[in-house]
Amino acid sequence: MAVGDRSAVRRWSLSQRLIHAGFFFGLIGGWWTAHTAADDLHEWLGWGMVALVGARILLGFGRHPQAQWRGMAWALWRGVATDPAGRLLWQRRSVVSVLMLLLLVLGTGVTGWMLTWETLAGDDAAEQWHAGFFNALLGWVILHAAVVAWLSLRARRWRALDIVRGGSFDSISK
Repeated sequence: MAVGDRSAVRRWSLSQRLIHAGFFFGLIGGWWTAHTAADDLHEWLGWGMVALVGARILLGFGRHPQAQWRGMAWALWRGVATDPAGRLLWQRRSVVSVLMLLLLVLGTGVTGWMLTWETLAGDDAAEQWHAGFFNALLGWVILHAAVVAWLSLRARRWRALDIVRGGSFDSISK
């Protein structure tokens, strides 16, 4: 890779892509198992989703600039965050979306865990909270997918493939 060759710099690290895929499949699996008799699998998927939130939090302290909390905090404060080469790392709306998704996954997980308590098992209010968090999460994910689709149409390239392939920093400015 040449010094000025930005196309080889990956926007999505392998760990970010695996966490994103885990959230995707966990959400689908959680929705599906909620409507079947697979309570144990549903509970394990919930624990897996919460573990992915923990992994994402830890990833924020790593070296990949696109995942760092420092860049996210800067974007919240200033509106955008760039790296020293001037490549866009975060925008305020992206940070808000990521934080909202993480909080909704945690809310769904915590309320699901509360349903395992004997005092709350079968409690309608606790189940409504759990369903409410999940429905809000599902709505936010649909909004997220719609924004990615809209940005893809605007840029005339399918941005969701960047998640699969890792994408380059040059691909986000187009």
